[in-house]
Amino acid sequence: MKMDWPFPPPDEKRIEELLRKSPDDAIAIWLNGSFTIGEEPALFEAIREGLLLRLDDDEMTGIVCDCMDSGASVAHCKELLFKASHLKQ
Repeated sequence: MKMDWPFPPPDEKRIEELLRKSPDDAIAIWLNGSFTIGEEPALFEAIREGLLLRLDDDEMTGIVCDCMDSGASVAHCKELLFKASHLKQ
């Protein structure tokens, strides 16, 4: 059974643009909801590589979504990501 994805595929140019973002910019994009479905992996990669985090996508999603819900700043979200990553070492 073939299921159609209800959302258009992400724009490759936009994905490349997101991958080049600084971690702070990528976190801000996430916290502001300035992305579309399918662009999350590029944001994860920009954040993970820029901050050298050892978190998987699910761990990052949980932290960033909690930050969104609480209205946290980019700096506070980044601090939480660092702390979670360093606890895994």
